[in-house]
Amino acid sequence: MEAPLWRSAGMTVRVRAVTCCVAATAGVSANRARAVQDAHALLARIVLPVGAVRLAGAPAGATVIANRFPSVATPALTDVYGYWRVPGPPRTVLAFIGAHTPHPTTGLPGGGSSRSGPSWWSLGLVYPSVPGVLDARSLVIKVVGLRDGTTAVRVDAEVVWVIPRPASERIPANVREIDVTSGPPRRPPEVSVKVTAPVTITKIVSLINSLPTVQPSTLPCPTFPADTPVVTLTFHATPHGRIVAQATQLAWPTVTTACDPMNLTLYGRRQTPLLLDGGAAIRTIQRLLGVTLALAH
Repeated sequence: MEAPLWRSAGMTVRVRAVTCCVAATAGVSANRARAVQDAHALLARIVLPVGAVRLAGAPAGATVIANRFPSVATPALTDVYGYWRVPGPPRTVLAFIGAHTPHPTTGLPGGGSSRSGPSWWSLGLVYPSVPGVLDARSLVIKVVGLRDGTTAVRVDAEVVWVIPRPASERIPANVREIDVTSGPPRRPPEVSVKVTAPVTITKIVSLINSLPTVQPSTLPCPTFPADTPVVTLTFHATPHGRIVAQATQLAWPTVTTACDPMNLTLYGRRQTPLLLDGGAAIRTIQRLLGVTLALAH
């Protein structure tokens, strides 16, 4: 789905919603189970003021906080939540929870109000990820005042699990040649290198195989200019022979999101896109080959 165009810094930009999906693996089940366990553990960390009473659901007058918003848009999410009635005004209660619940990082505060409902406030407490297992981990606290002068509190423990890259989506070891090019699409490449040294081939294949896959999510993405240079790596089983795999990447040095991942095909079939750590993979290949493939910072 695409939204209207606008212009920014002289470049036409279009925002689209991008959803990325990957196949289930045995690792998915283990990571999902770990996320459920972690969400319950995070919720148990919450520290509430004296007099807080756990409720079975949202009390009357707290409909405005009876939802998961704000949250992350991904199917790989575990959400465990609870409700409490707490003495005192909402913002005082929220400040107490934020000050007393152990957490390394505080997210942006939020809130809202409407003509038909009371004002509410929120705070996010952020916890570190577990590489390869758990991605985003947070406690989202929302509060709203009730008619009797107490505060209704909803706390969501939100944990996003990592979907591992399947072994079937890795470049095989039978590569004997890699053709590396860089330049705008549908034009002769500005850089072209043929790699046949076994040590260098092994390093490049291992590098691409070490990259994680894009995780399921929906996010707005810009449309890059049509003439943006692309780095292409073509993997052959024999010199000038059958193409085993092909990886393509926009020649930007700061790739960090699912909007501009490395696209990979194996034997002509598209695989789950790969995430680069700030374009580090392309810069590593540049150093190995002694050429400039990506645009400068």
